[in-house]
Amino acid sequence: MDSNLFNNYVKAMHQEVPGFISITVVSTNDGNAIAYEAASNVDNRLSSAFQVEILRQATKALGYVENLNDKNIDRIEIALKEQIHVLFSSSNRQFLVHLILDEANYNIAITKMLHAKLFKAVEESYAAAPATGASVEEGQQPAVRRRLFF
Repeated sequence: MDSNLFNNYVKAMHQEVPGFISITVVSTNDGNAIAYEAASNVDNRLSSAFQVEILRQATKALGYVENLNDKNIDRIEIALKEQIHVLFSSSNRQFLVHLILDEANYNIAITKMLHAKLFKAVEESYAAAPATGASVEEGQQPAVRRRLFF
């Protein structure tokens, strides 16, 4: 996994998103933080690990909703008096982005647009790389980027 892609994503979101407080990219497999960025010296990584469970339970609940064809969660928004928590699920369900915004200064339309634009590069890096036919030296693993599935 190329952590530079995730770090570049969180730094760009920090610079561009109005009302930014913090962002964490979390592995949905184990709840570990992959990348983190905050506007001040706050640490919301532990909170982000718990957000994975919110995604899991919401996904489970949608299994019981009738007449709903697409049950894939794009995002979950939790509105508090002072903050907005936005959870974005990656298309391969391996990553969760937990973004915390200042309720007084956020713009959800800009936030969604920036996330879609910036996270696309991260997700595309996990698409299967075309076979090149290049030889691999003895004792070395071939460099393969793969898409992970939920």
